[in-house]
Amino acid sequence: MKRESKVYSFKEQQEELQLRRELYEKRKKEGKIKEPKLTPKQEEILKTQMAKESTIRKRLTELKLKIDNVISLTICSMHGNGQELSFYLKDLLPPILKNLESPLAAPAMSDLYIRLKEIIKINNPVLSNVVAHVTLRQLQPQCDLNHAWEEENLDSAVKRTLNLLHTTAIKQKKLFTAPTFCYIFPFIKKLYYPIKMII
Repeated sequence: MKRESKVYSFKEQQEELQLRRELYEKRKKEGKIKEPKLTPKQEEILKTQMAKESTIRKRLTELKLKIDNVISLTICSMHGNGQELSFYLKDLLPPILKNLESPLAAPAMSDLYIRLKEIIKINNPVLSNVVAHVTLRQLQPQCDLNHAWEEENLDSAVKRTLNLLHTTAIKQKKLFTAPTFCYIFPFIKKLYYPIKMII
């Protein structure tokens, strides 16, 4: 389901749909709503549709399990040898960021992206936190983000992040390691290619 309005969050829309379903079921049980009798042809169409939905549901469940397994392995690698894993960020980040477009994968992938900041070497912990959350806001994943990070206007958050990066790299002369730059690069790239980011 796509977000209908920016006023209501995706989660709130899902809750409203669930409430409508529950009210419908309650009225149906009370006998206020009577289901019309289906013709044999309509019953056949309904069975076919239910079979398709069941197949899709099964595929999505399997896909979600694969996503969860990959994330679990990545987190275990972070805990086992985060420094070694950081050398593979150039290969890890593109599929993670690409999957932010999927409503199924986006919540888990956005959490993973934020957790990956733990394995990069930035002397300023505020900077890695800001880069992680502002980059996600720029990429607009198909999930709700932490509301605390959405209070600030995106343009001012981007400027503040850019100033922090400039202060760290230029004024304080603290150069970024290759893994750190890989982590920061999607933020920088989004500044220059704001329409569609393809890594």
